[in-house]
Amino acid sequence: MAHSEREKKKNGVAEELLGLSRAARIVESYMRQCK
Repeated sequence: MAHSEREKKKNGVAEELLGLSRAARIVESYMRQCK
């Protein structure tokens, strides 16, 4: 049970990092368009 919980947390962190990198890319392209 504890093992699966740890796995779930790890997956959540990975998804969060993916979302952050995606958001950073969107912001980057947005900044480029403004210039």
